[in-house]
Amino acid sequence: MMDNSDKMIEAYISKLFEVQQARENQPLTEQELKEVALGAGMTEADWQAAQEVADAHNARAEGFLTYQNWTEAIKEYEQTLRIRPHHPQPLAGIAYAFKQRWQAKQQPQDRENALAYARKCLQVSPENAQSHMIVSKLANEQSLPPRKRRLKTQKLLLIFGLIAFGVCAWILFQNEEMTPATQVPKPMTVSKNIDQTATKGLPDGLVVVPSAKGYLQVAEVKSTFKTLFGNRTSHHATCSFKNTGQNAITELKIAVTWYHKNGSAIVQNNFYVLKSGDLPLSAGATKEYVIKQSFPQGTSQEAYQYYRVKVARITSN
Repeated sequence: MMDNSDKMIEAYISKLFEVQQARENQPLTEQELKEVALGAGMTEADWQAAQEVADAHNARAEGFLTYQNWTEAIKEYEQTLRIRPHHPQPLAGIAYAFKQRWQAKQQPQDRENALAYARKCLQVSPENAQSHMIVSKLANEQSLPPRKRRLKTQKLLLIFGLIAFGVCAWILFQNEEMTPATQVPKPMTVSKNIDQTATKGLPDGLVVVPSAKGYLQVAEVKSTFKTLFGNRTSHHATCSFKNTGQNAITELKIAVTWYHKNGSAIVQNNFYVLKSGDLPLSAGATKEYVIKQSFPQGTSQEAYQYYRVKVARITSN
């Protein structure tokens, strides 16, 4: 059974479909999408919560892309695009996922979907490099005769087979060279996960995981909780990010995890504090960023204990 929040989003999607049909699927601006949402009965808070839902789907899609799980990435991007049908980032992302799955399974429909989403992305973002690459590469692949495509695949399989054979032979050779005295079993290591920690001794508020590149200082400026539609709780944390290094930071992505009072994880999401193409964060400069995350249905502020911020990607020039 859908709760009120899900019903509200479904009403928005239904209204959006009607508007798109009337406009012959011409791209809608973010302001026009918001007007559609308000016309479907959403409040300003409902609209913001819907954006958080889209952010969550998009973050999961990016995670699945990282581990080459193309099918799950496609599913998550499809959910993102139900709310943001003309946003270039998920359009380019789903096009890439379809392209990769087509190259793995050679299903013609995946190729067609990849081209369709890439071209739709270029319609709203003509400079999108990834979509240009997808359209160009797939057009080039299709231009090859079937026999040449088969030969190309066979050559790649032969190369991978030779590499695998060489690795196996080397491992066998190494094992034969070892004497029984040198074959010492490796000790088993058990990692301690914070989810197994008892309530006593848990941190409170913001916890920052030290970055391998230690030229970034993170501090909490403000932390508030809001109640959204469907009785969901949303945490809004304003954090400052100071560049203590000597070079400008051009891209900064963080992974944030929220934890229960019993130490188990509530939810995890990724956020871009600084995207490639944004104004770089120069040496000594500080940027404030608001981390917004809605908790799963039924998880209240009272159940929350702390949140952990970890640098997922940082690039400097």
